[in-house]
Amino acid sequence: MSNDDIQGEDDINHLWDISYLVLYQILAGDIEGHKPEDVEKYIKSRQTNFNNCIDPFGKPNKDSRARVESGILSVDGNVKVQFPPEVRQIIWDISTTLDIDEQNTFILWKSFLRNRGLASVNLPSDEEIIEHFSDHYYEERFSVLRCIIPLLRANSDPDSPFHALAKEALNQIMPKPRDFAVNVVKQYFLKTSEPFPSNIKSKPRGIANYVKRNIRLQFVMLEVLYWTLLECSLYDGSLTEEIYTIAYKSDLGNAQRHSSMLLDEDGVQLLKDMETLWAMILVELLQTMQLLMRSSEDTTSDSQLLVSFPEYLQRTLNLVYTNATPRYGPILLGWAAVLSHISTVDTSERPVYEEITSKASEQYHELLTYILQPEFNLFQNMRQTLLTSPLFVPSTLLTLNSPVTNPNAIDLRFTFKALVIGLTHLINLEFLPDFDGFVDLWIALFGTGDEFVAARISRHYWDYDWKIVSCRRAIFDVTRSRFPVQFKPLVRLLHSMCGTGNTREFGDKNDDDRTLCATYVYHYFLNLPTFTQVIPITARSGPNAVYEALINELYNGGVMYRNTHTISFPGGSVLPRGSSSRLLSSITDPNDPIIVEWEHHYSGWKLLLAVLRNYIKRAGTDRSSLSSDAEHRRDISLTLGAVGMEDTVSDETIIDALELIRCVIDKNSDLAAELMQGLESGDTASEPDLVEVTIRILEDALQRSTNPRISPPSKLIISATGVLTALISLPVYAYRVWPFFRSNHTLFGNDNNAPITPSLLAAERIVGKYPVTLNIIALIRALLTQTTLSLLTADPVMQPVKETVLLRAIKFIHKEIWVEHTAWKYVSIAERFEISREVSLLYRDILLNCPPPTFTGTENGIFSTLASFIMDAFVFRANAASINPLVNSINTGEELMNAFTKANRHYDSLRLLQMLESYLQLVRLLLENKRESNLAGKLSLLEQALCVGAIGGTNTSSVDSRQFKVTPIDVITGYVQYRFFNSTLAFDSIRLLSTLCRSLALSHVTPPSIVAHLSDAEGTAASFIRILRHPWDDLQLRIAIWHFVSLTVDAQPALSSLFVRGKFHIPTPDDKKGKGKEKDDETDSVKDSSAVKVACEALGLWDSLWDANPFLLATVLEFLEIVWRHALEHKSALESTRTDTTFWEAIAGIAKRELGPAPEWSTSSFIYVDGQLHSDCHAPAQAYAYRTKSKAHALQILASDIEFALSTKKPDFNSTKLLSYQVIQPYFGSFEEFNDYMGEAIATYYSQQCHEAFVTEVLDIYPSLKGLQNIEAIDEREYGDNYLFPSELARLRTKHSTEEEAETILQKLANVNLNLSLADSEVSLTRSWRRLLQVACPLLRSNNSVREYALAVAESVSGDIARESRIGTPMITIHSERLWLLLALMEVTWFTPPAAANKTKHIAHFVALMSHIRELITSVHFPPGPALRLDRATRFYRTLIQMIHFCARKARETGSEPKAYTSEQRLIIGSFLADSIRFIIDGLRDTFDLAKTSLDAEIDKDMELLVAAFEQCTRSSMPLSSTLWLSKCHEVDLIRTSLDLLIKTDFTGLRNAASPPARRNPLYARHILFFHLILARLPSSAERLANDGVVLAYANVNIRDALSTGTVEPTISELPGERNPSHSPWCTMLAVLSNVTNVVGPNSQALIEEVIGLIHLYGSQVTQTLTWHVGEPLTLPFLEELGHVVSLFNAVANSRDARDAATQSTLQTYAERASELLQNLNYSLSHPNHLASLLDAVTSEERAEIEKDTKNLSIESFTELLDGSKRPLLAAVIQKTLCITRDIMLSLVTISAAETILTDDVSEWSSRDPLLTPISKVAPGDTASIGTLLELGTCAVDILKHLSGTSLTQQKPTTASTLSLLPFSPKTTISAALQLLETTLIYGVTQMTMWIAVSEQHDGLRQMEMDDMNHERDFNEKQQQQRRRPSVGVTNLARVEESTADLKALLLKAKPVMDKTVEQLRLEHQNLAGSLMHFLEKKIRAADAR
Repeated sequence: MSNDDIQGEDDINHLWDISYLVLYQILAGDIEGHKPEDVEKYIKSRQTNFNNCIDPFGKPNKDSRARVESGILSVDGNVKVQFPPEVRQIIWDISTTLDIDEQNTFILWKSFLRNRGLASVNLPSDEEIIEHFSDHYYEERFSVLRCIIPLLRANSDPDSPFHALAKEALNQIMPKPRDFAVNVVKQYFLKTSEPFPSNIKSKPRGIANYVKRNIRLQFVMLEVLYWTLLECSLYDGSLTEEIYTIAYKSDLGNAQRHSSMLLDEDGVQLLKDMETLWAMILVELLQTMQLLMRSSEDTTSDSQLLVSFPEYLQRTLNLVYTNATPRYGPILLGWAAVLSHISTVDTSERPVYEEITSKASEQYHELLTYILQPEFNLFQNMRQTLLTSPLFVPSTLLTLNSPVTNPNAIDLRFTFKALVIGLTHLINLEFLPDFDGFVDLWIALFGTGDEFVAARISRHYWDYDWKIVSCRRAIFDVTRSRFPVQFKPLVRLLHSMCGTGNTREFGDKNDDDRTLCATYVYHYFLNLPTFTQVIPITARSGPNAVYEALINELYNGGVMYRNTHTISFPGGSVLPRGSSSRLLSSITDPNDPIIVEWEHHYSGWKLLLAVLRNYIKRAGTDRSSLSSDAEHRRDISLTLGAVGMEDTVSDETIIDALELIRCVIDKNSDLAAELMQGLESGDTASEPDLVEVTIRILEDALQRSTNPRISPPSKLIISATGVLTALISLPVYAYRVWPFFRSNHTLFGNDNNAPITPSLLAAERIVGKYPVTLNIIALIRALLTQTTLSLLTADPVMQPVKETVLLRAIKFIHKEIWVEHTAWKYVSIAERFEISREVSLLYRDILLNCPPPTFTGTENGIFSTLASFIMDAFVFRANAASINPLVNSINTGEELMNAFTKANRHYDSLRLLQMLESYLQLVRLLLENKRESNLAGKLSLLEQALCVGAIGGTNTSSVDSRQFKVTPIDVITGYVQYRFFNSTLAFDSIRLLSTLCRSLALSHVTPPSIVAHLSDAEGTAASFIRILRHPWDDLQLRIAIWHFVSLTVDAQPALSSLFVRGKFHIPTPDDKKGKGKEKDDETDSVKDSSAVKVACEALGLWDSLWDANPFLLATVLEFLEIVWRHALEHKSALESTRTDTTFWEAIAGIAKRELGPAPEWSTSSFIYVDGQLHSDCHAPAQAYAYRTKSKAHALQILASDIEFALSTKKPDFNSTKLLSYQVIQPYFGSFEEFNDYMGEAIATYYSQQCHEAFVTEVLDIYPSLKGLQNIEAIDEREYGDNYLFPSELARLRTKHSTEEEAETILQKLANVNLNLSLADSEVSLTRSWRRLLQVACPLLRSNNSVREYALAVAESVSGDIARESRIGTPMITIHSERLWLLLALMEVTWFTPPAAANKTKHIAHFVALMSHIRELITSVHFPPGPALRLDRATRFYRTLIQMIHFCARKARETGSEPKAYTSEQRLIIGSFLADSIRFIIDGLRDTFDLAKTSLDAEIDKDMELLVAAFEQCTRSSMPLSSTLWLSKCHEVDLIRTSLDLLIKTDFTGLRNAASPPARRNPLYARHILFFHLILARLPSSAERLANDGVVLAYANVNIRDALSTGTVEPTISELPGERNPSHSPWCTMLAVLSNVTNVVGPNSQALIEEVIGLIHLYGSQVTQTLTWHVGEPLTLPFLEELGHVVSLFNAVANSRDARDAATQSTLQTYAERASELLQNLNYSLSHPNHLASLLDAVTSEERAEIEKDTKNLSIESFTELLDGSKRPLLAAVIQKTLCITRDIMLSLVTISAAETILTDDVSEWSSRDPLLTPISKVAPGDTASIGTLLELGTCAVDILKHLSGTSLTQQKPTTASTLSLLPFSPKTTISAALQLLETTLIYGVTQMTMWIAVSEQHDGLRQMEMDDMNHERDFNEKQQQQRRRPSVGVTNLARVEESTADLKALLLKAKPVMDKTVEQLRLEHQNLAGSLMHFLEKKIRAADAR
């Protein structure tokens, strides 16, 4: 059953959304973000439960059961909640089993489903349901009690945000706190003897669980009791007596009815914990500190203290004496203090105390003596409690699964401290029997536990106890009086009082307290007032005695000693001669040494250094007080041995000394510097300082560790590395440490020597404990930290040293630890997790602070070699050994966590969680850096392992008995879903999934599908969606999940279906037919459980989110934007939403919501927000940026929906039914509104001054900060003061800077981040408006008013853009986006003529727009030329080029009408064109130069745009002189450069074969040739092109060899379905040559010679083209080539040099080929069905068009194909064939010199032979004849007749734009047919004229007949026929006559048709048919006359 089946009201959702556990965490401050008024609501709705906190959920009852039976419950007043019947039985079963109220069971059940993550999965059996629920129930029951503890604290703290609500709640929970405490303790006692519930007696497991839960409940009750007593000050006598009575009756919790069930480890520990807590409660009730500090008269009159009630006091004391075992030691010690205090009561004034006081003194001494005897072990037991009890040791709490709510609480420590401090009041510590044990107890109290608590309690001692009374510092006096003879006690005491504790991971940081404690310790040890010395008999007797004995009158005549020489003590202090001392030891034997104490002030720190120096010198134990020549001098220098110090060279002594130094200097740079200066003062240069001493100690320890016969000195190594780690943080002394690590190989090794450390690590592996390993890792991390801190002002001398050392260290860590550590032996698995975590954090910090190079050839950053090593090890050169520790640990984390949880191994669980968090962060950083590299498209081994598991090993899991392979991705999703993992791990997990998804999407190969690696993809999606819907889930987690879901929709189609639809969608044939919608609507839960549904729900609250949480609103809208971007994939799933008016109203509301003025972004201070330091402007700036982003996303959604609707529109599409378009129409309702929106779209708050100041004052001075830029993907960065430069990393680097310097850096960095956040969000808004305008353009163009508005707005916007004066890199991006928006506005008016009424206004706006664009072209702030040449990143120049193209074309079209422009406007247009052409020509030259050096698709795109704009600007109809642009071309040598580039250009695409687009369309060639084609159309430019050597260049192109051999075919086998990349350029070359020859050839003999040479060079290719016949396939590219070849020969034939012999020979050969080709083309035109069958497709587009046109083709005449609307492709083919035929005829007419036949005398041409035979037979294999011409003429006449009266308007092309064929045009076809008819008639008449002339030279009938008989053979043998002059026989004469008659008939037939066509085309054209008829008849008559 799912949670969705239960229906409820939103206003009470917190009852199950906010569990009692969560409520406790909110009250305790563990969860932030909840307002006090909300928390008050949570508490008030549960007040009844809190009022009955012992049994908060009641018992089953009839009324409650009846309400459950009805299915409707009244919750929180009168809110009705309904639930289905199937829930009822579950509620009854749980209620019966756990004995709780039915209605409360229902609420707990819902809370269980919401908070345990089981809402959308199938639950197990009923028994398992109850078992799972029981855990939740008891957790909630405990949490009800625990909530009272933070309420009590808040009630006593007026500054707490929950103070008011706590006071109100506690007034109801405990109106009388004393009665509440009594009730709690009584209920506790009842619980100790509570019997088993009857329903579990037969279930052993249930019994065990019940007993332990009961004990835990008792413990929590005692905690509540303790805090109630403490916060409410309840210490009166009767209450104390009652509590003591119950405590002793229960034997401090050990007297349990079911104690036999508590014999296991957990049970024993629970009882120990309860005993300790009872002891603290009973001690707290005594208030010993008040008794010790107040007089007895004062305390006995205080009614709040036990001592003021003598009767209760006596009875309680008697009770205490009933059990005086060591277990009750702390209680007895407290009572000793009470008795000591009572013994001082003046009974004369208070006679009631007489009885008890009379015995108090005696009882006090007896009790104190009893508990202080060594056999009682008081100090040892108390110390053991401090070191092992979970109440004081948080790590133990986790290890032992203790129920302690607040481990290591300050108040508990203070309660314990009262006992320890109190003892100093009770006894003189010098006479304490076990003083050493007391010292150890003191050290355990102040020196253990978490640093936060240790620092607080230590500071309290130094600030208060040290000063208040002298006895409290007696322990220091005693240990000092024995120092340095007894070295360790004082040193260890001082170490414990530094406030460092022994852990720092379970509490908050408290650096101020710790620093102050360290300062106290430093100053105390700096000036010790006494020096203790052991004097042997030899030094105080004899002639060389140094000391003499005197009688000390001050000490009752005792003996004192005085030195007779000046003595120098170890450490350098000097004892003046004649100083007196105090004897400390008694003299029993005159020969025994004595101990004296000198009153001598000296520095203990210098003595400490002397001890360390002595250690490295390996001094012996010689205690001789005199040097070898002492008798000859007066000054004596004593060694440590000479003063009697114990253990001068033992490891323990050195460890204690090093640890004290470390604690004082660690993280306290000022104090450390003072200490180091003090140590160095007075030293000689030869004496080693602390740095050298520590290094030598470490070297010695490492050397000793290589000796297999002794145990390695691990603790000494740890201490030495600890001091070095602390010293490294001091910049001055760090420079002494680095050279040691570089020159010494013992630790990390070097290039020539292996390190010693591996042998030490090997020793640890044998033991299974790794303190040294962890310490070495910590040392390396400290080295890295110091490096990071020094990066701000990196020393160029030390930088290579540091880099070398760190690289060695990282390699050592990776080789010796990382790749092997998972296989080591471990005593504690938590230590393995800690090693893994520390190493991964080291790797992570390297990637964060020393980013790797970009792998694109740019300069490497500082210390980038470190990150490069990490990236190579894990990504680029990864192997299984490197990545398996990561992947395996992630993959098994869930299983281990389950196992640890079941085994109650919470400490291991914590360490595992910490390790997993660091691993996930490291993997994410690795993938983020890979994404930024040039290898992003290559799938790495790490990514593969994350998808499929560890490399080279099995990876299965048995969790939940799953019999499938578990993949890391599957496990990582589990970290997000399951509630027993913390939110940090969930957040890191979902961010890693997002990064992985993004990285996989960049793969060049098909990226792996994430859904394929999920065991339960639907369950995973449902869990994510549930978190998104849960309003109280962690906001950052929900936002991160939204990002991930958005990425999957964009990059993972299979998984996206789950989020969009809520289930997998398998496409069916019905989907294509539109029948899939009903299937999607079958189950409402499908849509309810989709992310789209959740997003729509959030969108319903957009107005609230706009103000309260714009970040979440923007994230939700981003998801919807991406979904709509993929709307086609999810069409049916989005149908209902797309037709939802409410949805679109919300989107439109967001899009048009006013942003208002931008907030202040200039930082003045930093404040803490949710525990993080932020700029005071962070919150408002971030909110504004996300509101802007929300508008941008809303506009993108609108654009995507419109785009989707237009791409899938049906014939009946109506924009009025498109809701997304309807809601935006009001945006364009008026010019003012439209202009306002566009003004908002181009607005930006970018500050040039801010960025310049940051660059000049920060980056230029501190260049290392450049490497801190955020590497996260743009869409995952948070707007705010961490947007571009992470402030935390910058703050770390400024740690050693001055306060002013650091503040300047951080403020300016925050300002840049905030300003860029605003600017980038505004850029996204600009982009969104641009896309909306581009997409909606087809719909907007249909509205005349909108078109006019658009042009006017474009003018306004262009003016604003042109006036922009801010500069900078971000401003270039802004400028680029603004230009795109302007272009989109211009596209709305794209080539649409204005209304007649608005034409003048329209032209004015357009010309003004051109003027602004001209300003943009000539801008000094954003010059497009340098951008194109130098900075091609933003490419805003492309937009300008497109604008130039638009303006030039529109100016030409608008100016086609007379007087369209005024003179002023013409000047503006002329200036625009002049500046534009200069920019374009310069751009072309720069682009050509760039193209020479690199193959780049972007350069190719630039070239294409520039050439297109050049073509528009240089049109002959433009008001721009060709002289201007030609001179500019000559100035930059553009034409010759283009020819040089063409020679080097690859026509085949093989040079860039790795890029498929470039392989199909080779770079540069097409555009260069098109540029030449443009030049070739005008005489002046064509002549320049010819003079610069175009023909020579074409003869040396890349495909020269292929053309020479005739192998450039339209297709090649390497690219099936694609046109040969070389073929298209070849066709363009032919076109250019044709045009140049046409224009220049008639006047240039040299050009014709070059062209003829080129034709001969490529003769094979040309011949192959001309020899096509009807039996071969016909492709469209071939038709294009054939047309250009024919045009070229036609141009050559028309040249003046055509009569040259070489040219004539070439043309004659062409004429022969052309005659054959003409015959084949004629046959094709005459047989359209055959022509259609010959068509062969090259590309898929062609195939589709051909199949479409030839389907069911059956026609009688080719004229049926001349309909571009029915068969557009075939019509275009006919048109092209007709044009080619026409060109052939034109060339043949020219070659045959038809004009001379028509104009000259017969004698001029009588020697020529006719090219055609006068026969009417037409066969495909023959050459052309007069019959061929007759058929062509008839064909042309038929076409003209068919198209007569047809509209000449160009029809809209219906064929694919990629086809190499012009679309069918009636005008083009008619013109071609007319020209064909004319040339056919001319050629036919002239040829017949020649035949008539030949017939006049008739040789005889016989020869004629023979020719007739052998006609077929001779005709087919064409070459021989043409070598001799044709002879005319009788038959041929008849054929000549017949052909002449047919030709005359054709002339007669053609004349009227030609007349009509000329009229139709409106040509000033003479009909040649009549003239030709007249000429032919004249020739016939002349022949007849002869």
